[in-house]
Amino acid sequence: MTPLMDGSAAAHAPPASSMIISLVLIAAVLLLRNRRARPLRIDRLWLRPAISILFAGLFLYSYPPPLTPLSVAIVFLGLVVGAVVGWQRGRFMQIEVDPVTHAMTARMSQLGMILVLAFFALRYWVRGAALGPLPVASVTDGLMVSAATMMLAQQTEVSLRARRLLEEARARGGPVAH
Repeated sequence: MTPLMDGSAAAHAPPASSMIISLVLIAAVLLLRNRRARPLRIDRLWLRPAISILFAGLFLYSYPPPLTPLSVAIVFLGLVVGAVVGWQRGRFMQIEVDPVTHAMTARMSQLGMILVLAFFALRYWVRGAALGPLPVASVTDGLMVSAATMMLAQQTEVSLRARRLLEEARARGGPVAH
């Protein structure tokens, strides 16, 4: 029996070249997508996190993680890491308010894109890694919770900062186009 046919995690691991190609494609998409600023609608920032949390919640409800202390700790760690990384990604976003129209635009920073790529790289690594005593299902659940929390924390930070910047622009005065 060859090493890749023994049923281990390595048997299901994507080839390294596949991971590299995927990360390069993701990086290219992110770079192209974030070259220019996109309109920022504060009133719609809650949509993506709500959908993400809904899907994560449905998944965890349908396939609940084992309720062992280790599994709960892994999922909780995913929650904390997602919140910290998401808040930092939100802080790194460049938000601009047009002084005349008060229209808002946002652009992801390069560091924010690096955080996304690191998250994808970690996901690929976990899929193919032998995690020893760590239950793979709990680790993937933790990563899913981390992704949903990251999105929620990022959008919360962007929303708070965008509202503050908009209030500052309104306080300075100036005409607003309707």
